[in-house]
Amino acid sequence: MHQRGPEWMSIFWPHYTALRDSASVVLLETPYFERPAFHFATKLSLRKERQLHAKRLVKTVEEQLDPKGPNILLVWALNAVDIQRSTFLDPVWNRFDHRVLSILDTIEIENIDPSIVKRFDLQTAICGDIGHEFSAETGVPHIYFPPHVDSPSYISFGDYRPIDMMIVGRRDKKRHDRIHEYFSARDKETLSVDFLSRAKNYTPETTETEALHLLQAYGRSKISFCFEPGPWARFRNRSPLTERWVHSWISGCTVMGSAPKGRGTEAQQDWPESTIELPDSPEDSIRLIEETLDEKSRLLKRRLHNVEEAIRRHDTRHRLKYLFDTLDHTLPEKLTDGLSRISELADTVRERRRAI
Repeated sequence: MHQRGPEWMSIFWPHYTALRDSASVVLLETPYFERPAFHFATKLSLRKERQLHAKRLVKTVEEQLDPKGPNILLVWALNAVDIQRSTFLDPVWNRFDHRVLSILDTIEIENIDPSIVKRFDLQTAICGDIGHEFSAETGVPHIYFPPHVDSPSYISFGDYRPIDMMIVGRRDKKRHDRIHEYFSARDKETLSVDFLSRAKNYTPETTETEALHLLQAYGRSKISFCFEPGPWARFRNRSPLTERWVHSWISGCTVMGSAPKGRGTEAQQDWPESTIELPDSPEDSIRLIEETLDEKSRLLKRRLHNVEEAIRRHDTRHRLKYLFDTLDHTLPEKLTDGLSRISELADTVRERRRAI
């Protein structure tokens, strides 16, 4: 995984801490290689850099493999290039007991050499439809792996929420521009925040730090806007549950927008008001948002309910248990302990809900 690069690479970090705390983990970090200008010397230098990095990765694996096993390779793929880079590990590929490809975004099978994917024993995918498509093309079995988060590290259900509403990334521009304009007017005592992705505007800040800043902003917000991604071109009418819902729920936000409708998503969000649907009309949406902000007691109850459901359904430890069960391995002791801790944490949140 990458420590530096565009902001969208930050989605790995809100669950890495749970991985690290649940099993013996070695992070094989891959540098972010910017696309070079069309210059032969530059491309040659970049190729040499990649070859040296591949040798470093292989050396790390050779030093860190556990002779007692099992040794499980997880390749986290945000794009087709990440899958291609798994070939860096060819010299030690067969020394792993299991090789798992985890698809974290909408990667299209036609952009990948299927022979590379066929080398894996198992695939996981945050998008149920893409998981099925990859399995149909490659024959590699898959499991649905919705987005997840390290609950104890990012849980937030406190009352201090100076941000009334926040949006990250995708939105219905025509509707949201009017909403943002209305709630940002000089005569309004509301704060509407657009958390802009820096995209290709690289800075010295790491993606890990950016992930922390994003989750902190969610945790200071009353409302988070999330819109099902199907209408956007790159999703090709697929409508997966994405990280912004899980991040919003664990942060105690009321989620408003439109709920995802893709394969497997219904069971991930089937509690009351997990997403409050906004009307198509900007003016009707504004009225509903105002009503929601005015209902302080319901905001609190919804906050605690969303947090509890996020812990019980979307903590990374649940996904790891599913993975170990699928691979037919005994759970690491640290993971078993972690599952007990988050169950207790969810019970604590539930008791707070009941006390309201």
